[in-house]
Amino acid sequence: MAALKGKIIFEGPVESLIGQVVAEEITFLNGQLGFPVDSEVLIETCEEANAFYDPEAGSVTLCAEFETYLSRQYENM
Repeated sequence: MAALKGKIIFEGPVESLIGQVVAEEITFLNGQLGFPVDSEVLIETCEEANAFYDPEAGSVTLCAEFETYLSRQYENM
């Protein structure tokens, strides 16, 4: 069986809290797992708190608005 050499590639700002958390998680996952191909994780403005998988590109987009949403959820706990 061939070794899985693909990695998750983070394409986003690490200045934001969500960017820092996602970058750390991706570093951890890349150290623990192999993937069939490289895949991108992007942070973009989407005008909603959500995340999307694009099967054609093989990428995941995390909406920047999700950080505010998660912060509010935490504050309401």
